[in-house]
Amino acid sequence: HLLGLINDLLDISQIEAGLMELQLQELYLTEVINSVMATASALVRDKEIELRQDIAPDLPRVQADAARIRQVLLRLLTSAARSTERGYIAVHAWPDGDEVLVSVSDTGVGIAPRDLEHIFEQGENGQAQVGLALSKDFVEMHGGRLWVESEMGQGSTFTFSLPLWQPSEKRETLDGMRIDGESQ
Repeated sequence: HLLGLINDLLDISQIEAGLMELQLQELYLTEVINSVMATASALVRDKEIELRQDIAPDLPRVQADAARIRQVLLRLLTSAARSTERGYIAVHAWPDGDEVLVSVSDTGVGIAPRDLEHIFEQGENGQAQVGLALSKDFVEMHGGRLWVESEMGQGSTFTFSLPLWQPSEKRETLDGMRIDGESQ
């Protein structure tokens, strides 16, 4: 866990310094989700949790860095597994206008209302909160957004958006960060 926390903090410092580069590509999210779900099965092996996924059959390609989106999904699934003892964890993905939405829902303990407004801040709650802050940073670097809905005793749903793949689109800089690996 310590190595993971150190790597997360290094990623955060790169983002804050404007040095984090995304390797944007045409990405089929279905493949990424399937891969992450296979990995996540180990997280719930000893619990009474069913992993579910519901991916729209016509899910369009997105413009994203596969490694970073894999990290986001794995962090969200890890967070769901930590807070869920029984029930299910579900990943849904569907098109919505000029973006794709992906959600990770669980039947865990939920997040207290007082904690919701600070859930994505780098706090003193250890690796889980740093991981959520980093996930939000990664999604925003892609031009998307990440948000959470939760009810105590009912579970939580984290949802993020990613822009659709547009092959003719000029790769612009988002928020002053290089996103295509090319020098500016």
